[in-house]
Amino acid sequence: MESNANSQPQVYETGEGRKVKLWYYPNNDQEAPIAYFIHGAGGRSDQFRTLTPLFRENYSILHFDFVGHGDSDKPPLGIEYYRAERIVEDLLHVYNKHKQNTRNIVICHSYGTALATMLYPSIKESVSAMIMIGTCKNMPGTARHPIIYLPVWALEWMRPMMRRPFINKAYHSKTRRNNTELIEYEDNCSKGNTMHVMKNLAWGMKWPTTEEFEAVECPCLLIGGEEDLLTPVSEMDQVHQCIPSSELIIAPNSGHFPMLENVEATAECIANFLLKNSLPPLNASEPKEISVNEAASD
Repeated sequence: MESNANSQPQVYETGEGRKVKLWYYPNNDQEAPIAYFIHGAGGRSDQFRTLTPLFRENYSILHFDFVGHGDSDKPPLGIEYYRAERIVEDLLHVYNKHKQNTRNIVICHSYGTALATMLYPSIKESVSAMIMIGTCKNMPGTARHPIIYLPVWALEWMRPMMRRPFINKAYHSKTRRNNTELIEYEDNCSKGNTMHVMKNLAWGMKWPTTEEFEAVECPCLLIGGEEDLLTPVSEMDQVHQCIPSSELIIAPNSGHFPMLENVEATAECIANFLLKNSLPPLNASEPKEISVNEAASD
């Protein structure tokens, strides 16, 4: 059954005054599990816009923009808002309010995969599967690059010079040649990430230990991009070796954003994974790019 088309985004206070923009689309079947989407550093829920429509028939859809990201509040000062522990607290707060008792799934990307791994011990009794897109075993070197020691004004001044190196690392060569519209859209959205947020986020970043990856007991699908230079295949393979019930699939013609660069391949491997693990399937409609705010209502 389709999700409730009348649901609206809401401002949600997770704790200690932290306010986030949250989207929850309950399924008409009140017992339907939730598909919980967790974005990465500097990202936003909108980056799952190609996937959320595919879950709407058999799942309730839940996601929010972290503090400092997307449409959520952007506190001007204070690393405390951006520590990994705080973000995990927010993730748990939102999850506990909307979860079903069993069969929920978590779909996460990039830094979101690290946060989801650290969240897992608190939610494992009600989570049946995890899908990690663009994960890595070790904290990316960019998170501790010496550049983050510079003052915020200098980082803002340097932002245009950071654009091309990021694009080269994040996107497949085919995407860079043939899908400049996607790159321009994502680039324009990223301009909303002020450098004070990105600097504090980098300082507050934390990565799971080997033991925390090994503690993920549920079936786990790892999806990587063949030309992802931010979270390369070698790093994803290390995660695959750590998580006992994991499978690794490398999407062709993809960099760091398989769900945006190769929607069909990403949707196909997710559909097969859900089927293999006897979980509610994706709906049968063709994957397409759509604003995540409209994902459950078109």
